[in-house]
Amino acid sequence: MESKRPRLGVSACLLGEPVRYDGGHKAQEFLTLRLSECVEWLVVCPEVEAGLGTPREPVQLRALGGGVRMVGRETRIDVTSSVEAVATAFISRLNQAQIDGFVFKDRSPSCGTHTVPLHNDRGEVVGSTWGVFAGAVLRNDPSLPTAREDQLAHRDLRRLFLEQVLVRWHRRSGAAGLPPLWDWKRLLAEAV
Repeated sequence: MESKRPRLGVSACLLGEPVRYDGGHKAQEFLTLRLSECVEWLVVCPEVEAGLGTPREPVQLRALGGGVRMVGRETRIDVTSSVEAVATAFISRLNQAQIDGFVFKDRSPSCGTHTVPLHNDRGEVVGSTWGVFAGAVLRNDPSLPTAREDQLAHRDLRRLFLEQVLVRWHRRSGAAGLPPLWDWKRLLAEAV
């Protein structure tokens, strides 16, 4: 699939979509005002796509039965299989779309990377782990450039992520040069 600009997956709440458990969002100005000019987004909220609705009971990751399960904080209803099914379907879309990177919501039980609190059966935090969706995406493509929204607040990390995205896009697209429509040089210069 040909693309005239890099394609990035993104947690929907980071683009301002009201999909969080409380009906809110976590819009990131850098993504909505700056990066949106330069990329094609592949937007996802695994919890909404799994049918959990908005607003909804908050979920958390718990170490149960020798594995990690995504369960309702109060009801303990297990939604792991539903979110895993969304991840499987989305990975198929990712493979067809040939994305160049992904911006994940930090600490999210579905989209968080290694920083998601892991709870025991009593609800006490006993460590950290990967979100169910993010873990599946990265197991599918371990070389995929990724960033959490908190990392994009740091200039050096933001620049590194953007450079990795550009390299992957350039290799994937076979483009001889960057399209003149985008001022990636300016974007990268302002990232530091």
